[in-house]
Amino acid sequence: EKLYEDMQLNYNFSIKINSHFKINIDFHNELNNKMSFEMALNKDDSLELIHVMAVPENKMNAIINGLKRLVNCIESKLTTVIDEEIIKYIQEGVDFKCKTVCINPSSLDIAVKMTEGTETGICVVCDFPFGKSSTVSKVAQGELICKSGKVDELDVVSNYGWIRSKKWLQVRQDIKAVVDMCHSYNVKAKIILETDALSSLEIQRATEIAVEAGADFIKSSTGFYTGGTAIGASNEIMDIMLKASAGRCLIKG
Repeated sequence: EKLYEDMQLNYNFSIKINSHFKINIDFHNELNNKMSFEMALNKDDSLELIHVMAVPENKMNAIINGLKRLVNCIESKLTTVIDEEIIKYIQEGVDFKCKTVCINPSSLDIAVKMTEGTETGICVVCDFPFGKSSTVSKVAQGELICKSGKVDELDVVSNYGWIRSKKWLQVRQDIKAVVDMCHSYNVKAKIILETDALSSLEIQRATEIAVEAGADFIKSSTGFYTGGTAIGASNEIMDIMLKASAGRCLIKG
């Protein structure tokens, strides 16, 4: 919303940022007027224009400044397991001033060394990607990570089997136990719902419960769901989560 205001545009827009930090942005309004451009973010924080279509010159600076701030909110998630690649992608996250790099617990030592003294923090996953551990086990793993004092955020996968089974009391207790542990170490708790496994009503109710349990962020999906069609953070799903959270916590795709 802040980015939208800063751009000073009466347009809806969609943004895609690929792994090489090339940014594609498309605008359209109710009259079906369209404009778009493609640009690349360089490590020195400059933006290189690649393609522009129908973007007013007097709006360009507002758009560019807004996009720079957007990149500072990005979490760089590492899905690789090889140290050489982990180091490469953490360095990219640092170079591009990502908000955090998201890693598996075993890579924490590497991330601590590489992010020290930078603008990039560390997010570690917990009970990832299935979320099916007992609450006691989930909290124990999270505490081992958080008590290092080096972690800014913990990405915790909810027990979406319980969500689908409508075990709402257990869902709330599970999430709250992890959230309370995180906050005791001054770590932000991000709860992943795995929305691809859920109905619209289940996403809505699970979002409401996560908010009530004190989550700092609620995320749509792990990116590793294999039990059906993997849609991820579609506009429809994000809309459900945003409405259900009603501004009470942050929402991430």
